[in-house]
Amino acid sequence: MKTEVIIERVLNSSTVRGIGYLPDTQELFIEFSNGVIYKYNNVPENLYIDLLKLQVLGNMGTKSPVGKFINNHVKGAFDYEKVDQPSEDYEFITSVYYK
Repeated sequence: MKTEVIIERVLNSSTVRGIGYLPDTQELFIEFSNGVIYKYNNVPENLYIDLLKLQVLGNMGTKSPVGKFINNHVKGAFDYEKVDQPSEDYEFITSVYYK
């Protein structure tokens, strides 16, 4: 059985299309604008919550700071792996935040 991951759409970002998180396993999923999804391991939930807060800014019409935050706080800080598509382990469900 595949694990469902809700990918929250990030608007107004040139690098990040969406983000998702599994709190039980502390896995952060980032879908980049080219459609590639990476899974970052052992990511604390508060970091994901910070990403969601930044996502709201982008969804309100301003340029999203999510990509910069990921570059500064996620890349290089956590083990990661590319998730093959279609995935044998995960089912990604897209959600869009509306103001």
